[in-house]
Amino acid sequence: MNLHPIFVHFPITLFTIYSLMELVKFKKITTLPYWFYIKALLVILGTAGAYTTLLSGELIEEMFEESSSLVEIHSSLAKITTFLFTFITLLYILSWFQKGNFGFVKNLRNNLLWIYLLKLQKFILNTWLIILLAFIGLLLITITGALGGIIVFGPDTDPLTKFIYELLIKSKTI
Repeated sequence: MNLHPIFVHFPITLFTIYSLMELVKFKKITTLPYWFYIKALLVILGTAGAYTTLLSGELIEEMFEESSSLVEIHSSLAKITTFLFTFITLLYILSWFQKGNFGFVKNLRNNLLWIYLLKLQKFILNTWLIILLAFIGLLLITITGALGGIIVFGPDTDPLTKFIYELLIKSKTI
C-alpha cells in the first residue's frame, strides 16, 4: 500500500509555513513572545514528518523503475531538504533548551562544546543566515515536490513542473 502521498503533504505544509514565517518579517508579529515557539514547533514536527516521508518513499521506489533517474534525483533532493531542516530543527531545539528552565542545561554552562553550539545557534538564528536557509529550504521543497508530481502525473502537469523537468532532466539527456 502506497502511503507516501498521505505522509508527504504534512512536512511540505509545515516547512512551507515555517519558511514563510522566517522570510516575512513584521516587527509587530515577530516580537510576540510565542512567535519563536510556533516556528520551532512547525520545523520540529515537519522534520519528524519528513523522516516518515523519506521512509515511505524508499519503500515504494521500485514501483517507478521506468523513471529511475528521475526518482533518484527526487529522492536525493528529498534527503537534502530533510537534512537542511534537521539542522534548523537542532538549532531551534538548542535555543528552546537555552530559553527554558531545564536542569541539565545549567550543568552544561561551563562545557566548551555547549558554549560553541550556543554561539553557532545564536549566530545563525539571529542573523540573515536563517532567512537564507529558510529560502533555500523553500526552493528545495518546491523542486522536490515538482519532481514528485512529474513522477506521478508526468512533466506537463503545470508550467512549474514543465520548467523544472526541462531544466533538470531534459538538459541532461541532450
